[in-house]
Amino acid sequence: MGTNDPNHADALLTLREASELNYGAPSTLRAYIASGKLPAVKIGGRIRIRRADLEALTVPARGGVSTEEAIASAARALVATAPPLSAEQLDTIAAAFADAVDRELHRGAAIA
Repeated sequence: MGTNDPNHADALLTLREASELNYGAPSTLRAYIASGKLPAVKIGGRIRIRRADLEALTVPARGGVSTEEAIASAARALVATAPPLSAEQLDTIAAAFADAVDRELHRGAAIA
């Protein structure tokens, strides 16, 4: 899965390496990992983070990409790095998204 090229999307970076590449302070990255916002693995007792997962955290500070474009881009990145899934797993994911959309639509209707 990993690669030695730190510029490759599958590169596994240490917290220090990720911090040196300006993805945030090690303490911030640890907080993202603890909250589930940033996937990570431990190899030999050291935390490693895929560069693609760090890239997925980046968003424009102002202007630039619309929310819809950012969501589509994040979805494409997720699909590109996901392992092969069975039809049953895909159905489970689709149902979860459909439920989330329904909840948001109902929440929006209740607020309006």
